[in-house]
Amino acid sequence: MAEPEPPDLEGWLHKMKHKPMPLMGGWNRRWFRINQSKRQLEYFQTEADFQQHKEPSGFIELYDISSAKDFDGVSFTVETRERTFFLRADSPVEALAWLTPLQEYTRLRKIWQSNVMAMSTGSFRSKDLSPGPAEEKGYGGGFGEVEGKYAEVERRMPA
Repeated sequence: MAEPEPPDLEGWLHKMKHKPMPLMGGWNRRWFRINQSKRQLEYFQTEADFQQHKEPSGFIELYDISSAKDFDGVSFTVETRERTFFLRADSPVEALAWLTPLQEYTRLRKIWQSNVMAMSTGSFRSKDLSPGPAEEKGYGGGFGEVEGKYAEVERRMPA
């Protein structure tokens, strides 16, 4: 099972400053994009900075996103282990255009990561591997249920 592909997203969002100052305003307009090869949600001060191949002002590792949640229909949060990012779109439609793919990618990546961990610990076995202790003791396979879930996840993964 391959790691899920990140969504293809780019456009303007407002990012709440990490440490907003009183009377200075709390939001910065930034050009956001998913860097699919680095698997990062990058942000730039301007779209021109991105087009001129400048380094991003910052980024969020996609693997580090634990959740993306709607806040008020136009704003949403992207939560990581270290920080919660508050982002705002110009409209509810634009917010959903970002939020829905980020949520789906995060969900699929968690499933993929769980399967990778299970495979590395031996708790997930392919049909081609020898039977486990339960099957050796005659307790039956039980693999069909796991295989079915694995196949379902694989069917939902983008090609």
